[in-house]
Amino acid sequence: MHRLICFFAAFVVLSGLSAQGVKISPNPGAPDSSAILELADTSRGFLLPRMTTVQRNAIANPAVGLQVYNTTTQCIEAYMNAGWLPLLCNCQVFPNADFSIAPFPVSTNGASVFTAQSPGLTYQWTFQNGTPASSQSQNPSVSWQNAATVQVSLVVTDQNGCSSQKDSLITVSNCVTGGSQTFITCGQNGRTGPSQSQCNSSYGPGVVSVSGGIQTWTVPAGVCSITVEAWGAQGGNVAGGGGFHFGGLGARMRGDFAVTPGEQIEILVGQQGVHGGSSNDGAGGGGGSFVVRSSNNQPLVIAGGGGGGSRVYNNTLGPPYYDHGGGGDAPVTNNGDAGGNDGTYNGGGAAGFSQNGTSNAQPFTAGGNGGNLDSGHGGFGGAANNGIHLGGGGGGYTGGNGGTLGNNNNSASNGTKATGGGSLNNGSNQSNSPGVRQGNGQVVISW
Repeated sequence: MHRLICFFAAFVVLSGLSAQGVKISPNPGAPDSSAILELADTSRGFLLPRMTTVQRNAIANPAVGLQVYNTTTQCIEAYMNAGWLPLLCNCQVFPNADFSIAPFPVSTNGASVFTAQSPGLTYQWTFQNGTPASSQSQNPSVSWQNAATVQVSLVVTDQNGCSSQKDSLITVSNCVTGGSQTFITCGQNGRTGPSQSQCNSSYGPGVVSVSGGIQTWTVPAGVCSITVEAWGAQGGNVAGGGGFHFGGLGARMRGDFAVTPGEQIEILVGQQGVHGGSSNDGAGGGGGSFVVRSSNNQPLVIAGGGGGGSRVYNNTLGPPYYDHGGGGDAPVTNNGDAGGNDGTYNGGGAAGFSQNGTSNAQPFTAGGNGGNLDSGHGGFGGAANNGIHLGGGGGGYTGGNGGTLGNNNNSASNGTKATGGGSLNNGSNQSNSPGVRQGNGQVVISW
């Protein structure tokens, strides 16, 4: 009975104090008027709940402002609207827990590689419903079987034991597959590209928007990755003078790329160089075909065009066996973006991706028109014009060179043919072939 009376008395006292706060202390006294709860002691401290990251994440519906001591990260943490944030840690400098994802968006049709941005640390990943569910690699490859919004967490720890954590919600979607779109010259020939009305007639309205002959295509909803296959155009041909002189064939480039639905892709389809117009003329070079991200002007695939047909020949074969134009080169990724060199007698040098050619041959970044000196103009796609006897270089990532004459530049014998444009492929699962395309270029995007 005595204990019951004491408990009741204590309850009454605490109830009376609830309006002005509660003080917990070995020393009696009222709590500070500004505090709902005051802890006062000179020999002991206040200890927050201690738990690991896994235990913390298991707290159901944490209130904003909830605090714990995380034994995994050695940090006092508080829950905010953006998630758990460190307030105070046993470290002066924290490692960077950011990470990147490629390809992104994440789809159920393949694996995505998660890459921690800080090298030389230890890593602990967790992937909700992923395969694998966890990893200690810096760049694990993870896949999901079902579309969902899942949590990905990364804890990075440096050599001093200091840790940081990043939690992200990732949307895994069922990407659309089984479609394709073919892009052509829309009936246009010569040094300039097609118009909007020409491409509307070829594809139907709304498939592309056209500006200056460059076609802009929007990645359809649900499409997460594409395969790009591009062919450069053939150089122009020359008839007469003892034979028929073919232009060099365009290159073929194919690669796979991650894309974002709604992203815009710019496409320039190379056009065949203009054929030689008289008994003395060579032919214009073939235009390169370009597929480029609109957002950052980054080339995905560039397929070089072939060099224009020349009237030069090699005496070792015996006239009138004439050399043809050079084919579009194999991939060139280490020689820079440069325009081609002029040959003799106005066999023009073609344009590169962003470097000018000669005789108004334009790079892709300036519009891509072909050279326009003399009658054998270069094809749309940066190709060069012809010269007397000589073909123009093919357009591409690097511009092809114009043809040259032999025997001190005054004879067609022992001359050199115009060269094809260089090619570039920044994709995965590449398949590349030099010198295979006849006629105009083409681009096919499939998903």
